[in-house]
Amino acid sequence: MKTTVKAIKAVAFASMLGFLAFGSASSYANSYDGILNNHLNGIVDPSLPAFVEGVNVTYSKLNSSTRVLKATYASTFVGSSLVYSNKVFSISNTTYSLSANFNNSNVFTGGTVSIKGKITGLGINTTQTLMTANLTQFATGYSGYVIGFNTANIVCNPLINAYAQCSTNESVFIALSKSFNYSTKYSASGIALTSVPIPAAAWLFGSGLLGLVGIARRKKKTSVV
Repeated sequence: MKTTVKAIKAVAFASMLGFLAFGSASSYANSYDGILNNHLNGIVDPSLPAFVEGVNVTYSKLNSSTRVLKATYASTFVGSSLVYSNKVFSISNTTYSLSANFNNSNVFTGGTVSIKGKITGLGINTTQTLMTANLTQFATGYSGYVIGFNTANIVCNPLINAYAQCSTNESVFIALSKSFNYSTKYSASGIALTSVPIPAAAWLFGSGLLGLVGIARRKKKTSVV
């Protein structure tokens, strides 16, 4: 988790400074800490790899029975990138589209998230769908300055899938410039982290390295004796 926090901070810090203009320093500190330290009730902790985008967020009345929360791409704050623990790929021509439906009692009923763009560093040289997923659970935290969603049915572009096996549930976290509320005229700016799963092979590889390190240390102690 510490590696995840450091990587996200390194990528986003410079751009986040300008974001303070949209709220008080203390308010933004809450949202920034919240998105990195996670722990929203029932929502999977944020992790790398992750898409990182600046977004505009609104909550409004769609019709007589439905309200909708939308997040759309806003390059002003952060830009758009795909972040790994040791690599950052810049995304251009980004379209970020998150849409979550609620009933008139403000109970979450489902939604979707989709990210499109070009990642020339991964050989995605034309604007394509990079990732889609269904939204399955919603929660707020940190006095409303962070909202989060669990996801399911993740589908990634094949060139991204080579890095991240998009097949298990992950999460979307959005740090907001002001506290979220269920007013149908709500709007805010934010920074979205959309996590994608790490391949099982990567976990196995990491476990193998730890095992080798342990063996090497034991051998070193034996040779000293």
